[in-house]
Amino acid sequence: MPIYFFHIVGRVQLRDSDGTPLAEPAAATDEAAKVARELAADGDYSGCFVLIVDEGGSEIGRVEIGGASYGGTTAS
Repeated sequence: MPIYFFHIVGRVQLRDSDGTPLAEPAAATDEAAKVARELAADGDYSGCFVLIVDEGGSEIGRVEIGGASYGGTTAS
């Protein structure tokens, strides 16, 4: 199963060094949305987002923390 990493990027920088095994990129986006909701509830992460990266280092998407949208956006 592929491993995805969920880094916090913005005025707060936190690197996910463990990663999470998930079946597909859509599951990684769902997990990033969950992480974003939890962080938004726990503290001030305004201006930050969850960056989704696959085990090859490619960006899969981003989810804004505390934003109106938790669907993520696919990297271009």
